[in-house]
Amino acid sequence: MATKAEPRVDARDIDHSENPSSLDSTSPKPWEKPGLLGRTRRTLRTIQRYVWDDPDKPKEEKQFLLKLDIFLLTAACLGYFSKNLDQTNIQNAYVSGVSWLSE
Repeated sequence: MATKAEPRVDARDIDHSENPSSLDSTSPKPWEKPGLLGRTRRTLRTIQRYVWDDPDKPKEEKQFLLKLDIFLLTAACLGYFSKNLDQTNIQNAYVSGVSWLSE
């Protein structure tokens, strides 16, 4: 009888927010390593914080911000699209000589 192999779990896939003691405190994070690669990652992380806020936010907050961004961008894009459509229709009607626009 064949047994199923357990799925391999990577350390990056584990959520350590509830149990911070499960993290290996001796190994530095990639941006904390010395040398050129560490300095490059520190620079990229600083830029990421400046542009996209803090990358260490909780998962729930990231999901909320994504939903909020999607909603606001969708509403803004639809509003801009309808404004342009209406404006173009009025301009085309004026050029075509619709009488109620010239009154």
